[in-house]
This record gives sequence, structure tokens and C-alpha cells, in this order.
Amino acid sequence: MTAPPRGERCAVCRGVDISVPHQANCSHWFCGHCIVGVWLHGSVLRPSDCPLCRRPITLLVPSEVASLLRDEPEIAPVVERVEQYNGRFAGAPHSAIQVALSLLYLVSPIDLLPEAVLGYRGLLDDIVVFIIAYAYISAAYRAVLVARHAT
Repeated sequence: MTAPPRGERCAVCRGVDISVPHQANCSHWFCGHCIVGVWLHGSVLRPSDCPLCRRPITLLVPSEVASLLRDEPEIAPVVERVEQYNGRFAGAPHSAIQVALSLLYLVSPIDLLPEAVLGYRGLLDDIVVFIIAYAYISAAYRAVLVARHAT
């Protein structure tokens, strides 16, 4: 992200000048210290909800300005807290071994619930494994996005 759009206000403090700007996955902009304050005010064990749309914030992407000034003494603690937040709620990727085993099971002729005996109900275990593999791949992609925008 380059910067918040002109005239955009922080959704928490409603300040015109967003300091240490971060964009949430719901596309709303926040001052870094404001959104960290919202998170620390609530439960630190679950993601904060956006003050505007109430969607869970699972990813905070720093603006280009926040990324460039991350070594400044006033900004470094905010950026560290945001990185901690993203580490907890952005979805850590699972090991490649787990993904490989899931995909191997999908293509293997061995089934826990064979389709020949149970018909369509036998596809249930394949569908569950496919959903799990999809979740692993999605989490890995999200981690790549977090790493790409955190630098």
C-alpha cells in the first residue's frame, strides 16, 4: 500500500492526518497506534473487529510511509505490535509435509469411506481433505502477503 486516500480519516480517532497508517483486510485505514490500542483494549487472544464494519481484522498492511519509517524510535514499537498482531491472526502456514500428505491422500486409491460401498457419502472424506488442503494453501499464501508487505 502506498498511502491512505486523500481525505481518509482514521476509523478510531477520526484524525485527518493518519499517523503510521495501516490498512485492514476490510480496506479501512487506521493510525497504527489507534488500532493497536483497540486490540490491546479488547481480548488479545482474538482478532479485533473493525470499528466501522465490525468484520474481524485478520491482517494489517502497513503503508509505504510506515514501512520506510519503521526504525524511528516513536514508530518502531507500533510496527512491532502490528507485526505481532499479524503473526497471531494472519494465519501461519502449515508445514509442507502436511500439505503433501493431504494431496497424496486425495490422489491415492485408498479411502477411509470408499465410494464404491457408500456412493456419494463416500466422497465426504475426500471433500474434507480437499477443504483442509485448500485451507493450508490459503494460509501459506496469506503468510506470503504478510511477509511481502511487512518489509
